[in-house]
Amino acid sequence: MTKKIRITEEAYNCLEEARLPGENFSDTLLRLIRRHEQIEFIKRQKQILE
Repeated sequence: MTKKIRITEEAYNCLEEARLPGENFSDTLLRLIRRHEQIEFIKRQKQILE
């Protein structure tokens, strides 16, 4: 199942720049979201340890 979303040209250009060879935009978005989630998790763990 696919969905269409509207994004600005600036957002499209940033997404296109972040795309790795062989990735489609869905792959790129998922990779970036997962990386963000990992970073946030690590930040929370550091705060707990402090």
